[in-house]
Amino acid sequence: MAGFENQKIIWNLVTFEKSLILDDDFLEPSLQRKMFSQRMFSDIMRNTFPSLDYCIKLLPRGTDAFIQFIDILIEIKQKDALVLLLTPT
Repeated sequence: MAGFENQKIIWNLVTFEKSLILDDDFLEPSLQRKMFSQRMFSDIMRNTFPSLDYCIKLLPRGTDAFIQFIDILIEIKQKDALVLLLTPT
């Protein structure tokens, strides 16, 4: 059963990575809220999987950063990413 659950988690991460769009619409509010600096965001964008890297770097920033992340997704209307993120697996 654990193998199936691990596959499902990986599949959800891959799907989420494809759904999250890190573009200028996302960058501007992210910088305004000081979630990451311009340099950190540039480093994230150079990564092979920037959306996943963004989320990994967001995790240790705590609950407030996660709430701000959700607020940005709502603000810029990234509904697909929100549904994947907030739907229990």
